[in-house]
Amino acid sequence: MLELENVLYRKAYFNRNYTYLPLFDLHPTLSRLSQCFNLILYTRLERTAAETLLKEQGLEKLFSQTRFQNDCIKHPADGFIKDLAYVSDIDMLRTIQVDTKDASVQLNRQNSIVLLPDEHLGELVDYLEGIVMDGCPDVRKELEHNQYTEDCFD
Repeated sequence: MLELENVLYRKAYFNRNYTYLPLFDLHPTLSRLSQCFNLILYTRLERTAAETLLKEQGLEKLFSQTRFQNDCIKHPADGFIKDLAYVSDIDMLRTIQVDTKDASVQLNRQNSIVLLPDEHLGELVDYLEGIVMDGCPDVRKELEHNQYTEDCFD
């Protein structure tokens, strides 16, 4: 489960407008991950903006499901909170949510990796593939103590 903003794209101000720039070569990385995972997009962005970004990069077919801002819980202090209950047909034993905001994943921390500002999804590929190769029966156990999550929720 992936967030668009700051996991796949960085928001930038250019020519007096905001635009989104890819953080890395998206298509090969997401194609590689889609071989091991059922990729789901769950983003704080509005539907129109998210779908436009996906279509521009030809990524829309790599995601089996998409959830947008209207599928988040609006919280006055924490912004948009994602609730995995809104995503159909997922097994929580095998679901990993990747985001950049601790507040966004607060309802499902045991299934989450929160990236630091200088990290991006491309750096996690080997780690995520390793979980699959090891045949991990419950990803939450793997995520409890690893280099990507141990300091996220202190």
